[in-house]
Amino acid sequence: RDVDRVIGFWADEPGWIAVLVARARGVPGHVALMGGELAALRALGYGVGLQRLGRRLVDHALRHADRVSVGSAWLGARAEAHPALQQRQGAGTAPPIEVLPLPLEARYRGEVAAPRPLPATDAPLVVGCAASLVPVKRHAALLREVARARRGGREVRLRLAGDGPELRPLTALAAALGVTEAVEFLGALAPREMPAFYRGLDVHILASAWEAQGMATLEARACGAAVGGTRVGAVADDLRAVPPASAQEALQFEVVPVSAKSTMEP
Repeated sequence: RDVDRVIGFWADEPGWIAVLVARARGVPGHVALMGGELAALRALGYGVGLQRLGRRLVDHALRHADRVSVGSAWLGARAEAHPALQQRQGAGTAPPIEVLPLPLEARYRGEVAAPRPLPATDAPLVVGCAASLVPVKRHAALLREVARARRGGREVRLRLAGDGPELRPLTALAAALGVTEAVEFLGALAPREMPAFYRGLDVHILASAWEAQGMATLEARACGAAVGGTRVGAVADDLRAVPPASAQEALQFEVVPVSAKSTMEP
């Protein structure tokens, strides 16, 4: 069957294969950066850049791609700085980098909730995070912020949806910080359960060290929760789009105002 383009979703093995097949077929090759292909976070054991073979695959894909897309403008800035695309830029052969985020699933598009304002600073606050329990998501930082806020007198509860190898260490950390009763480890929830999870939050925070996009951020917004976290992926894009004075704080993480339109929304 004839094809008019070949797309590699992720820029390591899929991207490498995509540009090879595209060249053999004589059609454009599209490489989509949607993960940790450009990351090399040794302390967290995260990123394709930690592997020599992975670096070579990504380099080859970006040197030969006819089209490059990313899940967020934040990731696009990192793609522009990649040596392969820098060299192509100098030679005038670099493709434009397009921001093409993954869309929300139908269950979120069909039941968009009205945004809920954050509670007053002296009111209870329900914080949540939907993410695998892995080091790059930095749940430990979130736990420490909850403990700090509670020591300061704020009634904060944390609900974590996700499973992974960090469950035991995080459970132990919650106990050491004295916040066991304030933290719920819900495990991996079924997709149909996620909208209700988000609707039960005041704010969803991703404390990640790296996010190509951050689907949980978009899902939480669709369900009416405020969103925030570290300046990576979709959170970085949204924070960049609002005036600095408009960003609120929750647990010392920046939060996009619920009234602000997301840069990821149509």
